[in-house]
Amino acid sequence: MSNRRQFLTRFIVGSLGATGLGSFFLSGKDKPSIAQSSPKESHILSETPDQTFEGSPIRIATLSDLNGPYGTTAYRKEVRQGIAHILQGKPDLVLCGGDMIAGQKRGLTRQQLEAMWASFDRVVAAPLRQANIPFLFTFGNHDASNSRDRQGNFNFASDRQAAADYWNAHSANHASPRLTWLNTSQYPFFWSAKFDDIFLLSWDASGFRLQGEHQKLAWEALKSPIAQQASHRIMLGHLPLFAVAKGRNTAGAILANSQYLLTELQRHKVDLYISGHHHAYFLGRSQNLDLLHLGNAGDGSRSLLVGDRPAGQTLTWVDAINNPGQFSYTTIDLKTGQAIPLEAVPGQITGFDGRTISRYS
Repeated sequence: MSNRRQFLTRFIVGSLGATGLGSFFLSGKDKPSIAQSSPKESHILSETPDQTFEGSPIRIATLSDLNGPYGTTAYRKEVRQGIAHILQGKPDLVLCGGDMIAGQKRGLTRQQLEAMWASFDRVVAAPLRQANIPFLFTFGNHDASNSRDRQGNFNFASDRQAAADYWNAHSANHASPRLTWLNTSQYPFFWSAKFDDIFLLSWDASGFRLQGEHQKLAWEALKSPIAQQASHRIMLGHLPLFAVAKGRNTAGAILANSQYLLTELQRHKVDLYISGHHHAYFLGRSQNLDLLHLGNAGDGSRSLLVGDRPAGQTLTWVDAINNPGQFSYTTIDLKTGQAIPLEAVPGQITGFDGRTISRYS
């Protein structure tokens, strides 16, 4: 087994609780983490009995695409189960790949947008906030689409304003003594930070066109000593760099100039790019860059372009182990609570543009 492919096999512990989700934990070994965080309960069995890490992982829960139909304030049960799962697993940090509410519909009023964000707060943010689990995010097209008209105006300016107002009023969602903000000049649409020794950056990939200014800010941030000396470099953007899902195999469903962006991420030594939007889980790899395509937790699950694995809601645990730039991954089917073996996804996927992404190994 390669050093890069250090998977943890988790087992479900306990019976179904009040939430309907199994009482199970996904925990690291009880050794000091990179940041000397407090040890966590261990209910894990290694894939190989003698497999050990140099230090306990910093556990990150990742999820994306929580929304239901346009304009709804409701969240399906898998979203609630995902939050219950996170609360039981007690991660150090939660990262979201976007689409936290069900916007991007013309005619939605300010009152409706505020009601959707209030529902997000009740169902998702408040339980995590009360548990002192910091939540960081990137915006998706249903939160704050960056699409513009021919005059350069945002098509969903009201959505973007409501999203900015919510997050500017809820900085407590991020609260952690382990989090250090680096660039918040365009928060919440672009930001960079450090969590312990992990460098984090989110750009506005809520549409297929990235703002040139955000690319410039990203490359400058990634070239900085604080980023290059970090133990791990993680970027968040809603749209991915490769097409992986049926119904998303088009130019508008991945970032424009994806090959150029991929090359630049690799050149700047990004270790992990986390995206959503395709509503289908796929863990890929290109040179030294991991590409985590998060499945959805909300409506609209999609099948991958290749293979016959059923579509379904997922949540992925990312453990930043104490080897620079390396992670272990465990993805959970939110309907069954079972881990999805990596081998259940295809070895390669080729999209509409002829570009192929290989499965992580």
